[in-house]
Amino acid sequence: MNELDRPDSGHRAGGHSTSSDAIAIVGMACRFPGAPSLPEFWRLMERGGNAVSEGESGSGAARFSEMFPDDAARGAACRFGAFVDDIDRFDAAFFRISPVEAQLLDPQQRMMLETSWHALEDAGIDPDCLKGTRTGVYTGISTDEYRMMVLDSARPSEAAGCLYALSGTNMNGAAGRISFVLGLMGPAKAVDAACASSLVSIHDAVADLQQGKADLALAGGVHTMLNGRVYELRADSMMLSPDGQCKAFDARGIAFEELVTFWF
Repeated sequence: MNELDRPDSGHRAGGHSTSSDAIAIVGMACRFPGAPSLPEFWRLMERGGNAVSEGESGSGAARFSEMFPDDAARGAACRFGAFVDDIDRFDAAFFRISPVEAQLLDPQQRMMLETSWHALEDAGIDPDCLKGTRTGVYTGISTDEYRMMVLDSARPSEAAGCLYALSGTNMNGAAGRISFVLGLMGPAKAVDAACASSLVSIHDAVADLQQGKADLALAGGVHTMLNGRVYELRADSMMLSPDGQCKAFDARGIAFEELVTFWF
């Protein structure tokens, strides 16, 4: 958040921010595998925990079973994964989203709505105070696997369902939906920079604050793994680490995980 007295204070005396102005982070929220909140994430780090799980046949690993119904056909490199719990759960009524629209809403959009709200709570900011302010939303997002699942499912019978199938699975909707729900009037940007998407979204937020394009900013990223075929393609292209442990910039492969983070 830029250096303001309060969220609805408008521009500071002297005009817009400059590149020399300090940027303060006043709120954070996240959901990681094995850590559904920020305090639990710190505890996971402190004890050196490992949230990567192995989905062996008969292990009861639900997400593996959903992505790979035929366990015998699953490749060896698809045995490991790090998944956020309960991504199918969403309080649609809280965000005034109808059950029909919620069903067609990408879990990434659902998670970003909830986590952005938690980041504001962590900052002690009443979201209603942000309505009409030049608050920007910057989301790092690079996958649309839920759209593939929606397209493979039965065609919606009503026009509204068809609209929700489009708006609920667009990657650019991740930022726009937060801006719409909170009534924000700043930039809304979805950033796809592959593995650097979250980093670039935060860079863009800082740049816009410094250049006076926004007074406040919500920035973060999200990633989910939902499609078994995409998982297999990563494995077949030798992108995945055979033991599930990330080895960045190494020929032995990397490990993909699900996450959602937000900074305010």
